[in-house]
Amino acid sequence: MELRKVQRCFVLIQRAIIIALMALLVLTSTSKAAITGRLYRSLEDELMEALHLSEKNNDIPSTLLLLKILVDDAVRKGERAPDYNLCELRVRSGHTWCEANKGIKRIDMPQLTGKAIPGSQADNLPKNHRGEVDAKEAFVDYLMNVRHYTVTDEEVPVASLKATQDELIGSKVAGIWMAIQDTTSASAEEIREGYIVISSDNYILDGHHRWAAILADAIRRGTLDSTKILVKRVNAPILKLVKDANAFAQEFGIQAEAGVQRPVQALPA
Repeated sequence: MELRKVQRCFVLIQRAIIIALMALLVLTSTSKAAITGRLYRSLEDELMEALHLSEKNNDIPSTLLLLKILVDDAVRKGERAPDYNLCELRVRSGHTWCEANKGIKRIDMPQLTGKAIPGSQADNLPKNHRGEVDAKEAFVDYLMNVRHYTVTDEEVPVASLKATQDELIGSKVAGIWMAIQDTTSASAEEIREGYIVISSDNYILDGHHRWAAILADAIRRGTLDSTKILVKRVNAPILKLVKDANAFAQEFGIQAEAGVQRPVQALPA
């Protein structure tokens, strides 16, 4: 009970910080035009400097909190959120977040959740508020019944998994991370009870940003060695699994991120 009170207090403090900083951003943006004849340093500049300092010091919670503030401010202004790749951030001494990745660009990774191609099998699935479908269950069925792989449900240490792609969108990780800070919320429960898809050699196929957010939360709480994540493990190495997943996405009808499906042969052999 005491732990829940502490966790709830942490969430409330974070939200108060975000609200205060967002209010300051509004004030500075409205008064900026009135300030002339002297040097002007905006709060956005201060936040970006703090963000770079947090990155330099490998302060993951502060980095994600600052990213969330900057992204929310960009959304409020109708601007593009800042690009930030978390793969270069160190999670342990000498170890980066995407260490030992396979060098595959995020845009070339299989899309199991996204916009369905009109008239495809994917187009028959339920759509969320963004008009996207989730084909993970259909993909798992394809792996077992068409490719004849063994797929097992497991709970594995979050720190034991490896990124396949060489990019983690900072704003996306920050949003998921913020959602799981309130452990009693429905969003936090949905994130933690969802699974990600991994290969036989512990590489992530689908669910990089969920994994990164849970990893960051474990670092904040000091539970990196004990925190686990739900997975579906496929008995195939990652590069073979990536090709199979891209073939499935093309056949099933999930659009690639840029809206044009990429050929399977373009991926590393």
